[in-house]
Amino acid sequence: GYIHQSVVEAVEKEKRGETKPPELARKQTVRQSNTRVGHPAQISRQEPAKRRLLRAGLGLSFPSGNIAELFRLGIGLDTSLGYSILNRPGFEIELLGNLEADIFFRRAGYVNVSWTRLLFSGDGRFNFKLDPVTIFVQGGLGVYLDILEVTSWWWTAAGSEFRFGPKIGGGITFGDFEISATYHMVENSMFTIVGSFSKKF
Repeated sequence: GYIHQSVVEAVEKEKRGETKPPELARKQTVRQSNTRVGHPAQISRQEPAKRRLLRAGLGLSFPSGNIAELFRLGIGLDTSLGYSILNRPGFEIELLGNLEADIFFRRAGYVNVSWTRLLFSGDGRFNFKLDPVTIFVQGGLGVYLDILEVTSWWWTAAGSEFRFGPKIGGGITFGDFEISATYHMVENSMFTIVGSFSKKF
């Protein structure tokens, strides 16, 4: 192999039978052991460690399908657990598992109508690191469970249905805080805006 000239020091050639002074021999031994680690340029090219992450947030949901005639605004709870599979200085790819709950409620006279949407999805996320912020795009495929309940003083009715569909969105991260917007492309489609905190470890 080769050693860069910046990590060696030229010394006079030893005469045959001449012994090295103990101090010089010790310095050369330390210098040789340091060169085994690798050139500083090689160390700087190593990738940052891959990390796991946990994210939890709260936001607003806006239904845009037929059911929007009943509901205009809901509260969304969003959590995700994932792993960074590629982490470069300016770019990162994460795989996420998401659990989301969106709750809509409406009161009309003596009747209460509620719609709960539970979402389980697998997402891919692409982070573009622009110090001090990170811009990201995220998309995936989800299973949606919609539960509709109607309650009055004298009767109650409820029904549920599974739906499948993609979602796509993006946002911006600053430190541990981020804000994101997502469009859910399913029947009774929905647009969500969520502010969340994340922890990487």
